[in-house]
Amino acid sequence: MSQPAPQMPEKFAGVLTRAELPADLIWSGKQPLPAIGERVYIRMNDFGPAVVNYYFHADGFLGVLCTPEVLPDWFKLQSPGVTKVHAFGVELGDFPTLPVELPLSVLEAGEAVQKRHLNDKQREAKREYPNDPELRKAHCAEARAAWERACARTDEARAREAAPPAG
Repeated sequence: MSQPAPQMPEKFAGVLTRAELPADLIWSGKQPLPAIGERVYIRMNDFGPAVVNYYFHADGFLGVLCTPEVLPDWFKLQSPGVTKVHAFGVELGDFPTLPVELPLSVLEAGEAVQKRHLNDKQREAKREYPNDPELRKAHCAEARAAWERACARTDEARAREAAPPAG
């Protein structure tokens, strides 16, 4: 007696292996299909860095179901409790890069801008969520992460300037 053919998962449902999906699905990315657990950059809608958790299919295309490192505020408001994002290959891209050594003055100015933005988000969060510290924290997460990255870049530049010349 022959085994029935495996049933195709529902559209947008996550699966752990590529083998669980039809072979003829189209991967629209320029890069190869990322592995489960691989870190990717979702260009679409400012999601940014994310980790691939599953594969999925929809309308003949293959996609990845990911957990972004930081969910954008608009997404948290639009989809409360949702922590994973569907993305097709064309929506993934290279991680943005900065010149290796920006002048310290430029980095300090960038840090100051990020700090002002964080302060604005904190004031906004206090107005919108006066009695909910967790929502205030979530509201400011992106701005805090951007400020912390700016501080780290500034600290690295200060350390480079303070280091004795190689030689």
